[in-house]
Amino acid sequence: GYVAATALTQPIEPSEPPVRDEGDLFDLTAEELLPIRSYVLDQDSGLPKRDPDSGEEKIVTFFANKEGVAKKNTLSMLENIEAAKQRPLAQILTGLSIRHVGPVAAAALAREFRSIDRIFAAAESEL
Repeated sequence: GYVAATALTQPIEPSEPPVRDEGDLFDLTAEELLPIRSYVLDQDSGLPKRDPDSGEEKIVTFFANKEGVAKKNTLSMLENIEAAKQRPLAQILTGLSIRHVGPVAAAALAREFRSIDRIFAAAESEL
């Protein structure tokens, strides 16, 4: 959900987010996810939520428990990403919810380029 998306795209640590665009999702590993720390942001204001007792900004290690072990949701997410890699390319493209790329356009892109890597390497004019 929202907290996971924030952790992946706007972490406190590491300084470089592991996800800069949709394609980065397919390269995620547990080793990248476990150390991520991020603010818990308010969905309406976008500002960090505060702990009601301390008043400090809420910071979470979203993908790991206190012992640094991957949470069940983290493992499930990684399993789902691996399963998605096995799906037909057109289905993957449709699932990414890219603006103006519905099932028909996704099928055409899949026929033309045959791999997600070739799509990412393509010039804008080729797409």
